[in-house]
Amino acid sequence: MVEALTRFVHLAAAAFWVGSQLFMFLVAVPALAPVEDPPLRRRVVERLSYRYVTLGWFAIGLLVLTGIVNIFDRGADFALDFDLRYAWILAVKLGLAAAAILITIIHSYVLGPLLLELQALGAEDPGRAARVARLRRLSIVISVLNLLVALAILYLAALLTRPFAFLPA
Repeated sequence: MVEALTRFVHLAAAAFWVGSQLFMFLVAVPALAPVEDPPLRRRVVERLSYRYVTLGWFAIGLLVLTGIVNIFDRGADFALDFDLRYAWILAVKLGLAAAAILITIIHSYVLGPLLLELQALGAEDPGRAARVARLRRLSIVISVLNLLVALAILYLAALLTRPFAFLPA
């Protein structure tokens, strides 16, 4: 029962994490593009970002905690029936999870705040406007990279649901 609960929370947190990235990328950002009032757009982005970062880090925390519990639950099985393929897939998944966390730290606490700060100063200075445009493009690239990493993690998680995941069914 507890094993099912921790796996459920892990899956729900993963769904929230990837779903919120898809929402921001496919819904929120495109919906804000036509807003012509820069201060209004900036305020909306700040509110969305604050909420997104807060809930996103909560989901990441749940993923880490439940992931650790799931590894310990699976650990007993490893002693009886070690599956090298499972171990490799899990290792790659954990490496990608660490990369996603690092990317999220950079985006949430370095790039995002810098971009919002520069946008708050206004675009009167052509040098600042060019820097904002470069940072915005970098933010998009990092966000897409993070989404692709998250989707790869989900794929690897699907492979972990079956023993001998690379063998035909």
